[in-house]
Amino acid sequence: MQIAHGHLEEAESQLLEAIPIFEQHLGFHHLYTGVIIGNLGALYCALHRFDEAESFLGRARAMLQEIGENKHPRAAQILSNLGDLYIMQGKYEQAEPLYKEAIEIYESAGAATHPYVELFLRNYAISLWRMKRFTEAYTSLTRAESLLIAREGVRICDEQIGEPLTAKQEQGAAFLISCCEFKDQARAQLMDLWGVYEDWIKRHDRPMLLHSSRELVPFLKARQCTRKRSNEDRWWQGIAIRHEYYEISLGLEQSDTLCF
Repeated sequence: MQIAHGHLEEAESQLLEAIPIFEQHLGFHHLYTGVIIGNLGALYCALHRFDEAESFLGRARAMLQEIGENKHPRAAQILSNLGDLYIMQGKYEQAEPLYKEAIEIYESAGAATHPYVELFLRNYAISLWRMKRFTEAYTSLTRAESLLIAREGVRICDEQIGEPLTAKQEQGAAFLISCCEFKDQARAQLMDLWGVYEDWIKRHDRPMLLHSSRELVPFLKARQCTRKRSNEDRWWQGIAIRHEYYEISLGLEQSDTLCF
């Protein structure tokens, strides 16, 4: 809860208090002892305390390997967080096999459509992109999008569930759900959204059914996004471009997402 609310220092204190309790009652070599140690490592990564992050994530990974739980989905989350750490440090060659292993663990566990697999695929795509393995990066990103659409469905807004969509509506809705997130305080520039849309169309080799950024506006309104303006710029509130598209489509970077 503290992490979800951004209270990272409070979360650190609570995790440090919890670890010895886990060690006392479950032992030093138990799956969930390793998990909570890994969570502390992920927290340190979010705090950019990289040496501590690598120490705790490495300790958790070694613990799960020692007790034979290195193929457990929780181990995959530790691998992914370690991959995030390496990406933040520019160690892309070290990050790439960790994401790949994390994906394989979930697939072997019969959870190939789990939301975490989508996250692993997106971060895997970033590691591939930074190593200039562009085709593989796009393949991973496209697979992540397919999982999301299969899970969430394509719609413009909740009121239109079950109603047939035109080809233009379906394409616009699929783009938004694939490439964007919807949060109350999020915001995005319309032209940035359009740039990602153009790249998305090109990557999927689809006909461009929207012909200007203005044609995105009805989709944004249907998703309850609102137009905002400051003295410097205009933006839409309630929507954010998923972080990987800043790099792959727009050539910019955002922070990576960690699993707890």
